[in-house]
Amino acid sequence: RSSNEFRQNMYKVETTAEQALVVESYFNQLLAEGNLMSDVQVEQVNLLETH
Repeated sequence: RSSNEFRQNMYKVETTAEQALVVESYFNQLLAEGNLMSDVQVEQVNLLETH
């Protein structure tokens, strides 16, 4: 999850194809987390509006 972990994974892989996969999975993780965060914010807004 951390960029440190990301860098270690990048050093482990040799080929650009493997690097692309590491980068892709890393960004997918970030996107998933980002989507979760925006979902939480939407829920909070909905709660505020109903009260």
